[in-house]
Amino acid sequence: MQNPVQKHLHTITMADIAHVGALTTVSKSDSVEKAIKILSENKILSAPVMDGNNCAGLLDMIDIAYFISKVSPDDISLNENMLRSLEIAGRAIALEEVGAILNESQRDPFVPVFLSNKASMAVDLFATGIHRVPLRDADDNLVGSLSQTDVVNYLEKHIVEGDMKHLANKTITELSLTPKTVFTANIGDSVLSAVNMLKDKGVSGIGIVDNDNKLVGNFSASDCVDLYQDQLPSLLSNMTEFLEKYSPKSMKPVVVKPDATFVEVIREMSTSHVHHVFVVDANNTPVSVVSITDVMKCIRDYVE
Repeated sequence: MQNPVQKHLHTITMADIAHVGALTTVSKSDSVEKAIKILSENKILSAPVMDGNNCAGLLDMIDIAYFISKVSPDDISLNENMLRSLEIAGRAIALEEVGAILNESQRDPFVPVFLSNKASMAVDLFATGIHRVPLRDADDNLVGSLSQTDVVNYLEKHIVEGDMKHLANKTITELSLTPKTVFTANIGDSVLSAVNMLKDKGVSGIGIVDNDNKLVGNFSASDCVDLYQDQLPSLLSNMTEFLEKYSPKSMKPVVVKPDATFVEVIREMSTSHVHHVFVVDANNTPVSVVSITDVMKCIRDYVE
């Protein structure tokens, strides 16, 4: 049986939904710290990494979060010599070259595609967990990029059209997107423990709960954008202190109930500019989370 969304996406190309134009890039020889500052200043979460005139891959905040986790001190080291341990971690971030941490998370392998490729191909790629792909024109020039968010933004406008509405109007429970394990940290936990959880659980975002297990925030790899060398002591802050200072938006998690429809989740992701929507019960306790990768998988695998 045909998949109506993929059938529609097969009628358009990457160029119809992609970001094409001037790209912010980083150099393979740049330090990780410089790359973080470039991403922060341009308010972006990933960038192509250039090796001369060639694109060597993509660097994103998940790679950086995993690297920060790897070089940061463990609990024993912190207890023995907190400042010295953070100094060593900061030096690693300041000196390590971007080329050494390309695809550190193994979540965004370098998979270039062409503007002329069908948009359905993007869903197939993004359903595997890839977040963004670089785009090339017919002359093999790097001309833009396409992200999971670009696809969601397009679908937010079109998924209620024609036969696609049959998927759009199904609930996330009907689509088996809930319940699902939600990884959470307590508001009193340190930022370092949250960064380590991202790496240990292989996820890009977690929920933040209070002492009654009610959802009060979320923490994702993008929240690490301010953790360059002189800000590393922030790793020792608790979640509330850190998010209120650096990412107050993250203290207002985007939530839906289990009876939310697929299109409602897509709209929340598009309008709120988030990659995760938490599913909560009547007590605001998280019972599931729908990631943007889950949305891509659902679209890829759906059959009527």
